[in-house]
Amino acid sequence: MKKIIPASWQEGNSMLLCPKCGKVAVSTKTEYGLRNHCSHCNMWSWGNNSPLVSKATHSARQGAHKSFDIIWESRFMTRADSYEWLAKSLGISSKDCHMKKMNFETANKVIQLCRFFSQIGKS
Repeated sequence: MKKIIPASWQEGNSMLLCPKCGKVAVSTKTEYGLRNHCSHCNMWSWGNNSPLVSKATHSARQGAHKSFDIIWESRFMTRADSYEWLAKSLGISSKDCHMKKMNFETANKVIQLCRFFSQIGKS
């Protein structure tokens, strides 16, 4: 059974607010981990205090991950080298180069970069 608790009760009473409507998000413990959501705006996130994002952003992140995984799984570069290449290509630090932290635009840029890289590799 899922246990629903207000997000404000998580992590030392810090409140996770919906960026769209400003209401307090609700956290649900699921078999996959903590899911935060705003039922009013249909935005959600996974994990402790991760910002809520739209379905479009989640889809873009999934696409970015799928495109990126092809690069390092091809063994052309190690996974660490692949993340370093991606961070430099995006102009961000390696520490911040994580799909979970990306907005819609950045995730779509990852897809474009990875497609371009894959095409170069086929040449």
